[in-house]
Amino acid sequence: MSISLWFHKIIGYFCVIKSKSIKKTAKILGFSIAGIVLFFVLFYILLQNNKIQNRIAQIVVKELSAKLHTKVSVGHIDYKLFNILSINDLYVEDQHKDTLLFIHDADAHFNFWKFFKGKIIFTSIDINQLYGNLVVDKKGKSNLDFVIKAFKEPQTNDSTQVEYRIKHFKLHNSTFSYHNFQHYKSLPNGVFNGNDLKFTNINTDISLNVFKKDTLNVEIFKLSTLEKSGLEITSLKTHVFVSKKAVLLPSLELQLPNSKLTLEEVKLKYDSLADFKKFAEKVRLNTPISKSYFALSDLKAFVPEFKNVKGIATLKGLISGRISSMRFHKMEIRYEQSLFLRADLDINGLPNLSEAFIYGQINQLDVKPTGVQDFISELSEKPFILPKELNQLGLVKYKGNITGFLSNLV
Repeated sequence: MSISLWFHKIIGYFCVIKSKSIKKTAKILGFSIAGIVLFFVLFYILLQNNKIQNRIAQIVVKELSAKLHTKVSVGHIDYKLFNILSINDLYVEDQHKDTLLFIHDADAHFNFWKFFKGKIIFTSIDINQLYGNLVVDKKGKSNLDFVIKAFKEPQTNDSTQVEYRIKHFKLHNSTFSYHNFQHYKSLPNGVFNGNDLKFTNINTDISLNVFKKDTLNVEIFKLSTLEKSGLEITSLKTHVFVSKKAVLLPSLELQLPNSKLTLEEVKLKYDSLADFKKFAEKVRLNTPISKSYFALSDLKAFVPEFKNVKGIATLKGLISGRISSMRFHKMEIRYEQSLFLRADLDINGLPNLSEAFIYGQINQLDVKPTGVQDFISELSEKPFILPKELNQLGLVKYKGNITGFLSNLV
């Protein structure tokens, strides 16, 4: 036998062995892949079973109740692999045995695979009939503090941050209550009380574009609601950027039933987020007001006497400073055809208007006595007639300064 023939036989032998080995490996690999696929198929089928889904839900609820030391319950959960979750009748109780949160039903669509990259992205969260109840006691502690404490993560040196995004967060027919007993003061029914609020019929469409440790980017496409005092917001649209030192609203459009307020380039500046605990004294505002208009009757929740006033007031100017020491620059206010005011004002002592000290430079004030007469009649809800001598004056013009308190202006 020649060396060449012998060499070809050896090569053929090894090829047969290699071919058998490849076939064996391919079989093993095929069985492995089939096993993995079968596992996911069975896992998917099991998760589609309502009994198994709700058994898992009850286990999660039990663990959550144990972690929060309060009652948590859920009616039904439906999970569709890998990106749809539906929840019905979710209830969370606070530590005073009162409702903290109730959701009648919610649907969430999310990006499952982004979870592994440190990003929690929901394409939409749709909630129907949410009820939230936030209460602050006389010591300044809220009924939400125990939840925050339970889920508060220990500080680490890890520089990575989880990023949250929600393309559309929608609320339908929802309610939110807020009671602050630390600063509570009783006010008559029908008067807006910032420490005792109840918003009903809340409908929103909000986009949470970015939410990280020190950055927030939120766009409100629409928001409407009714507060128990009678204040009705028919539409609110804005875009909010929040950082460590400032809040920027490139624009804000607020509509009440017969009013529209337009703000541009609103800026809030502060040294730290802790300043918001003393908002009136520490947070600095810069708020240009584009030409806006108000039906005074829309403000009856703040000034009850306005409820029967039919007139429309227009407004534009610039507001700056802190609420406790606020400046109104180049303000122009026109009320119907009876009053026009162009002035610069400094007001110290807000938000308590009755104790606020006012200094104003009146650049132009035009008043028609007949318009004043009608305005006072609507305020008092009874006929009012100015002295004959005043009515004979016609258009009154004034230019000068005013100082003092609302009850004693000079």
